[in-house]
Amino acid sequence: MLSSLEAIFNSAATLFTMDFVRTFRPATSDAGLTRWGRWSTVGFMVAAILWTPVVLRFPTLWQYLQSFMSYITPPVTAVFIIGIFWRRANSAGAMATLAVGVPLGILGWMTNELFGRLSLQYLYAAGIMFALSTAILVAVSMATRPPDPEQEQRCTWGRTLWREETRALAGTPWYANYRLMALGLTLLALAMVIWWW
Repeated sequence: MLSSLEAIFNSAATLFTMDFVRTFRPATSDAGLTRWGRWSTVGFMVAAILWTPVVLRFPTLWQYLQSFMSYITPPVTAVFIIGIFWRRANSAGAMATLAVGVPLGILGWMTNELFGRLSLQYLYAAGIMFALSTAILVAVSMATRPPDPEQEQRCTWGRTLWREETRALAGTPWYANYRLMALGLTLLALAMVIWWW
């Protein structure tokens, strides 16, 4: 248990120092980054302690995680899925979806799960948040400049990409072919769902 917490705090401190401190203060020395990392770890520990009463309001840790994630992950999922399959999606739409969707999800989670102002099961909330996030992504993408065709070609899935990957995977053994691995995992997950249904 303690090793898991230690790993989480270490990872959080590393992300904070490397992604934020080094980006906004590039002249910071290694010793300075270490101090930032130590103090951010203390800050994360204090935040975790203060957040504990919120987690204890749920019957199990699993229900807390599922509830919270069902509100904040739909914007990320919408950006990822729509961005892969729709050529018109652009960075402005993605940023607007994340900038509006994640805070809105947190607000919805707090309103429903913490304050009890709504009576909405979290799986329904996930669907609503996904639909809302998709609407934001489409609306902002359509209202702004389309993406550069070269960037669109590299980032959007299409038949040409599928054919290129198929040629690249032609000599790959079955155990190293990620398509077969994905199919196997999908079938295994489906079998497990059917087994425990």
